[in-house]
Amino acid sequence: MGKRELLIIAAFVCVGIVAYELTAPPPREGERRFSLSALRDAFRRGGGPGVHATVTHEGLVPASASLTEISIGGASAIIVTGEPRTDIAWTLAVDAAAADDTAARRNADQVTLGTDEMGSILAMSVRVPRGIRQMATLTLHVPARLTVRVDGARRATVSSVGAVRLDGTAGEASVQQITGAVTGTHRNGVIAIADAGSITLTLAGANATIDRTRGETAIEVRNGACQARDLAGSFTVDASNASVDLTHAMGAARLTINGGRATVVEPRGAVRVDARNATVSATLERAVPLTTIATGGGVRLTLARETLPIAIDAVADPGTIVATDLGLTPDVHDRTATLRHTFGNDARVALRIDGGEIVITRTK
Repeated sequence: MGKRELLIIAAFVCVGIVAYELTAPPPREGERRFSLSALRDAFRRGGGPGVHATVTHEGLVPASASLTEISIGGASAIIVTGEPRTDIAWTLAVDAAAADDTAARRNADQVTLGTDEMGSILAMSVRVPRGIRQMATLTLHVPARLTVRVDGARRATVSSVGAVRLDGTAGEASVQQITGAVTGTHRNGVIAIADAGSITLTLAGANATIDRTRGETAIEVRNGACQARDLAGSFTVDASNASVDLTHAMGAARLTINGGRATVVEPRGAVRVDARNATVSATLERAVPLTTIATGGGVRLTLARETLPIAIDAVADPGTIVATDLGLTPDVHDRTATLRHTFGNDARVALRIDGGEIVITRTK
């Protein structure tokens, strides 16, 4: 079927819809007339055509002194806030769809929150009867000392608790002011973490922003991005087809990247970068040890101060080295370029590339 035939069919469909709108009898009482706008609005609200109703449930759950962790699942969106309290306050807002208002409200009312205490762990799960189309938002106010485990939510916000475990979350996630560790997996969305004790995360197709971690940060990222700033502890990343940006890291950093790019800005501790088919950029404003080993791609070193007491040891084999901004000329033999120059002995900067270019420059 060619383009001309498809256009003719589309024109007939449009004419038929307009004719129906003009000639169809008015709906009976209690019925809803079909229209493109009604169909569009229904799909915008989620779950296809139908009427939506929202019902809110609330309750309190005791939190015994032996309780250490809450495991939460079954909700589309989960919001958890830690507070100085000895119980757990919860609100469950359910948006359900059905053919009419009464049925939609009845469906929303059937979605409930179940609890099951297993020793030191309290499991809280949204329970949905078969066949009900719904979206549930669970909001919890919990004792700040607890560990919070979030299972499979498409939107999660957790703040001011003892620790956080993300199990297969997706979409949007925000984690802030966590006393201990943030661990788990996140995919296909955006995650922001700030003021955590430590972080160990696996990311797939996700964009992560990390600020002010007090302890170790370890990230594995595939087909995504990670931006980390002002980390007090060590930083380790294993990245594939991803972009990694590290700014003002206080501790030692180790970056391994295969495809993509890595950028390190003004580190305070020693940095090691291992790259394959990736571009690597580093900006130094103080003398810190830096080692970059690259295969393919390119390496760029920028000195943010006119004089840094560092010893530069650069080799491109095969490849090229450009350092005209520093007034330096590499030695070239066959296909190998070598540049060794000592500005000072406070730190050694070693740059290696196999098949690419090293550029050493100053901030203009």
